[in-house]
Amino acid sequence: MNRQDGLDVNYLSKVIKQSASLNYSVTEEQIREICRKTNMDEVALLKSSLKCLLSLLEYNAKQSARINKAEDELKVLKEEVKMLRSQKTVSKEDLRMCRMKNGAVTNYRYDASKELVNYYASKGLSNEEIAKELNISKSTVWRRKKEHERAVHKLLGLQDFTKKG
Repeated sequence: MNRQDGLDVNYLSKVIKQSASLNYSVTEEQIREICRKTNMDEVALLKSSLKCLLSLLEYNAKQSARINKAEDELKVLKEEVKMLRSQKTVSKEDLRMCRMKNGAVTNYRYDASKELVNYYASKGLSNEEIAKELNISKSTVWRRKKEHERAVHKLLGLQDFTKKG
């Protein structure tokens, strides 16, 4: 499509918008006026009109696809909610996985990883000092230490006696 075609399509779009109040009807007189203003004969006007309509159809198809995708995602989310509501209890892991599927960001602080907590512990800092240093709670420090301990036990093939159940 060359520059002139683009201008014609833009002009035709304006005419179509203006005729919206008339139920999108265009009189013979308006067609002649459009041909005069655009320096097109009726065949060229028809081609430009078709280009305009095809552009609108393409846009509509893309929007319909987006709407269908959103409806499908909504259906899946409703099913997840239904499933979660049907369970008597929901684990934190179930909730976290549900949130992650839906694009939620975790609140895990990577700047306070179990490795970093273990590093400070190996330097002799107490849980309270580590918590203050990393700006996390003492319970998070304790939990990260336990996570690290469990990872080491698993790596060495040892039984974890700190784990309940």
